[in-house]
Amino acid sequence: VGCYCFLLVLLIYTIVESFSISSLAITVLCDFIPWLASIGFSLVFGTVIVKTWRLYRIFFSSTKHKKHVRMLNKDSILAAFVVALVVVDVLLCMVWSAVDPLQYGNETYINTDKARREVKETCSSEWFTVWLGLLAVYKGMLLVFAV
Repeated sequence: VGCYCFLLVLLIYTIVESFSISSLAITVLCDFIPWLASIGFSLVFGTVIVKTWRLYRIFFSSTKHKKHVRMLNKDSILAAFVVALVVVDVLLCMVWSAVDPLQYGNETYINTDKARREVKETCSSEWFTVWLGLLAVYKGMLLVFAV
């Protein structure tokens, strides 16, 4: 499911670049990009982290703690960890969308190499780098925890 979220992000970028759509529709599509990328990352890497942790607990636990290991390795507890990651993503993206939503815009600049004016289409917000940095720190901590 997480990989499909990443594929949808690519599909959205393709739609925005290839087809002429109203700016309102593109703004809505722009708002989906961080949601899909963040949730997709958590689903992909969260399940990998959970599976790795399960194997670690099975092979490196002592015999006197086997009962405790069996309890922590239940599918429901491991799935709850992945669901918790997705809930944090949803909350973070909800706050981002409510406080500082992404807007579609055009930036016109002059390309000096080709001596012509070009238009660059962007999805950005006022505090885009702050929100992106917050997501990057959260995902980076997830990866550090996995190691």
